[in-house]
Amino acid sequence: MSRQIEQALRAREIRRYLDSARRRYKDQEYQLALQKLQQVLDLDPNNAEALTLRGNIESERSAQQ
Repeated sequence: MSRQIEQALRAREIRRYLDSARRRYKDQEYQLALQKLQQVLDLDPNNAEALTLRGNIESERSAQQ
């Protein structure tokens, strides 16, 4: 049972970081968004949403330069 609790807590933490990253991305606060995405990837290195959003941010930052 404790493993299920750990997984639920980890999933909640990931969702919270992703929500924060999306808000930062929307506000064009790319560095802060990337920091939140890194926190997600530290917990789940293969998180598809975090990897996709990170790619979008990197593309937008490149286009702005």
